[in-house]
Amino acid sequence: MRSATKAELTEQQLEKLIRVVFGGKTVIHHSKELEDGWFNAAYWITLSTDRYGEDESSGKGDGSGYSGGGGSREEKTVILKAGPPQGARCMRYERNMMNAEVKALVMLREAGIPVPEVYGYDPSRTLVSSEYFVMECLDGMPFNQVKQGLAVQQVKQVQKALGRINRAINEIAGPGFGYLALKEFQSGDWDECFLNMVEGLLLDAEDVRCELPAEPYEIRGAFERGRASLREVREPRLVHWDLWDGNVFVDEGRITGIIDCERALWGDPLMEFYFRSVADSGDFLEGYGPVAQTPGAVKRKRMYDMYLNLIFHIEGVFRQYDNQDHLDWAKKNLWNDWPPFLQVMKQP
Repeated sequence: MRSATKAELTEQQLEKLIRVVFGGKTVIHHSKELEDGWFNAAYWITLSTDRYGEDESSGKGDGSGYSGGGGSREEKTVILKAGPPQGARCMRYERNMMNAEVKALVMLREAGIPVPEVYGYDPSRTLVSSEYFVMECLDGMPFNQVKQGLAVQQVKQVQKALGRINRAINEIAGPGFGYLALKEFQSGDWDECFLNMVEGLLLDAEDVRCELPAEPYEIRGAFERGRASLREVREPRLVHWDLWDGNVFVDEGRITGIIDCERALWGDPLMEFYFRSVADSGDFLEGYGPVAQTPGAVKRKRMYDMYLNLIFHIEGVFRQYDNQDHLDWAKKNLWNDWPPFLQVMKQP
């Protein structure tokens, strides 16, 4: 997917960035842009570097991969992820997103969650106009790409395992509510925090003159009716929030890791993808364990559905997607969901 927020890096730029992380004698053997992402750019890179006795001088030498310093060479496959170029127009909640992702990956790895190791992070924008980080390349393929080829029992096992992993993520308690790296969207109360997040989306839509299914004051008022339900959430928990099948890597029917924690926040676990109305899975829920089914929880889930629908529609204007089918889908989905959402929010 082409997007105005995705940086385009040359082979020479990739080499400079990689050498910052792994040393001046690192050799890139092959690189390829991964085009599945929608916001950041990502590159699959195979390289070799001195394992011992690294000489920090720059240059590839003769390109043979031979190091004259007596150390051994280590082969490695990594992912380099680059944020939007400086000056790219982003939605409010997307600001400082790469910093949040690195924080989340480090936190999750320390908690024993299967995520890639972060090898290096550079937010300085000194070598290119984007911040970037380099991480481990997971074994396997995204679950959404291999699911059809798995046996039914294997799919069930993966979804149960994903439920257990998601539960472990949500067991991590935080200091307050909000996005990890955005102070303007942080609060001690979930109702205030989430309604501020909604307000940010409405301001984003206004900034780019994005058409909405109702006037902003009507949308704002509908969410406001759910304030009492939001107040039921008393303890901030870590929420991945983008744990759909494309962000789950599977190899031989088992999960090898999860990726794309850039939207992680301290909030209500019911925000997670598999609690969305389009993604319910009995196997996931069996692995996850008990979930609140109170009237307030049901109303919150509908609020999170609508919040995500608004994002899908508004982000298409910001990112100038070249896929008209996706833009049409996002708009149709939002318009269709608005009347039933409004009815739910009018209920006591």
